[in-house]
Amino acid sequence: MKGRTSPRKRPPFGRRLASARTEQGLTQASLAAKLGVDRTTIRHYERSVFDPKLGFVLRCCKALHVSIESLIGRTVLPQPSQSGALRRFNERLLQLSPRRQQFALRLFGRQLVEITKEEKR
Repeated sequence: MKGRTSPRKRPPFGRRLASARTEQGLTQASLAAKLGVDRTTIRHYERSVFDPKLGFVLRCCKALHVSIESLIGRTVLPQPSQSGALRRFNERLLQLSPRRQQFALRLFGRQLVEITKEEKR
């Protein structure tokens, strides 16, 4: 049925793909044509809990003119010139899962706030 929404929550990749597609003013069929796949393939990835292979994601990025980070939902930490200790911290942080990265950054952020407060005294 056209226009019916699924009672299931869309997966993160699917939500981002659908959002990028609609921002470009594309239908599922028109994106599928750009990618050389069937419309049901686009529908599958927008609604399925399964993530696509990297090659498909890269083709979507190119067709939608978006970064891979925006489609997969990962934030790449900037790499400014860093001291050795900060660089090692950042390297270790990037080895963690995204969930653990967020946890570590929240802990680090809280500690940084406390240290800053102490320095202002």
